[in-house]
Amino acid sequence: MRDEERALERRMRMKAMAGVMDFFGVIGCAILIIAFIALLVNLYTWLAGDLTQSFADLQKSVTEAFIVK
Repeated sequence: MRDEERALERRMRMKAMAGVMDFFGVIGCAILIIAFIALLVNLYTWLAGDLTQSFADLQKSVTEAFIVK
């Protein structure tokens, strides 16, 4: 009887620790997802600005090539 009580208590402790580890895992993954979303937003902002600048430079070059001064 005593061994069964110890085994039950040990199982309950292990379940509690597994629950705590799951909780920290979910929190860690949520933080990673937020960080990746921030990186993607930053990448999109950079890409939009870079493409705008690149096409503006290309348009200026083409315009200057056709206009004879």
